[in-house]
Amino acid sequence: MELVCGKDLELTLLSAFLAKVNKQSEHHIGYCGDEEGEILQTLEEDFAKGENFVVATKNGTIIAGLGFDMNTEGGQIEVWGPFVDDPNWEGVALSLWEQLVSRQPISGYVVHGFCNKENEKAQRFLLNRGAKKEGEHHVLEKNQEGVSFLAMNKKIAEPDAVDVKAFAALHDFEFPDTYYGSDEILKRCGEDRRLFVSAEEGEVTGYIYVEAQPAFKEGSIEYVAVAPHHRGKGVGRALLAYALRFLFEEKNIAATSITVSEKDVAAYRLYSSCGFSLKHKLVSYRIG
Repeated sequence: MELVCGKDLELTLLSAFLAKVNKQSEHHIGYCGDEEGEILQTLEEDFAKGENFVVATKNGTIIAGLGFDMNTEGGQIEVWGPFVDDPNWEGVALSLWEQLVSRQPISGYVVHGFCNKENEKAQRFLLNRGAKKEGEHHVLEKNQEGVSFLAMNKKIAEPDAVDVKAFAALHDFEFPDTYYGSDEILKRCGEDRRLFVSAEEGEVTGYIYVEAQPAFKEGSIEYVAVAPHHRGKGVGRALLAYALRFLFEEKNIAATSITVSEKDVAAYRLYSSCGFSLKHKLVSYRIG
């Protein structure tokens, strides 16, 4: 077995391997994707062209891979893998981990892993690395059908300077240890990444942040939150309707996803009533 990393990686072959393996629930890792083109783009943009990835090969064929999606400013790491297609799963995964950690030490970072509930090997591997289980989540997906029937009865728009401060306070309160803090979200905003806020009498009542990938006809609702004293008033539904129209009608995507905690029954009911259905069940882990 040979370990390959950094500039020696062939990213096209790696993306093909990851797409094949991640389609299988027993190997699936959340948020990595299962389409070659999408994965290749992420490797090139978010993994410094493979600098934060290690691959194992046998006779020139990829049998395993492990990567760290680094958010250096926020001090966060999202683990991609281990993806292993070999009988010696644990041994290969451990070799990848030791090599990657030697290249990119995780001290000072919070490390997150999102494993499919059926991916028992990856869950056990993270636990053996000192990870703690944080919770279980449902990944829901929706296609274009029925979007035009979702009512928008609230004032919703992209934020101005005053709204930005209110959004930041709400986001950092609702998601204190999340992968994207408020500053990172604002930096990411652009043509295909949008932040929308709802307001009432000059007060921000909620927000939603979405990302579109028109090239792959995919979208994702990354964050949505409603101020505590405005819950139960239809704000969340209105934000969701606005975001879905942006994704489906303006960006012409085919499907979008959202992740909700298994314990958040109210949110699950809201998304289900808007046409979302279950795609994956994930278990989240944290180191640090």
